[in-house]
Amino acid sequence: MFIDKDGNRLKIDAPHQFGDEKVGPDFLRNATPEMLKERGISVAEDPPPVVRSNKYWPESAEDMKERLLEENRTQLLGYLSSTDWTIIRKYELGIDPPEEISTFRSKCREAASAHEDEIGTLSTQEELSNFRPDQWPPSPGDVDPNATE
Repeated sequence: MFIDKDGNRLKIDAPHQFGDEKVGPDFLRNATPEMLKERGISVAEDPPPVVRSNKYWPESAEDMKERLLEENRTQLLGYLSSTDWTIIRKYELGIDPPEEISTFRSKCREAASAHEDEIGTLSTQEELSNFRPDQWPPSPGDVDPNATE
């Protein structure tokens, strides 16, 4: 990282002006130590990434929590979508979904709610990164879409 004489961080690959002198975007990459010193530019090491428990966290705990909640909702919708046709059939044709489908859909909603509750109790990035949801209910298997009961 390059620092000017006023303590400001300089962007690499950007044009700069030092007094009356204008330099191109490649100046900092190609300048010799003498050239930098003449313009009052010092070189400092980039700060290390944020490390907690030997892990790098690219997002805040709140962002992680929101992402996990969104993933949970997406998974729920994925599980439910596989049986949505039975609900549509109920409203279009008046044919009730098989009991195993109704049970499956209820268990999916219960699992999603339990996952959401558990995510809500987590507060640190480490806890959130270690979260693994319980199993989702098994698929009810093949159901004949032409069945009338």
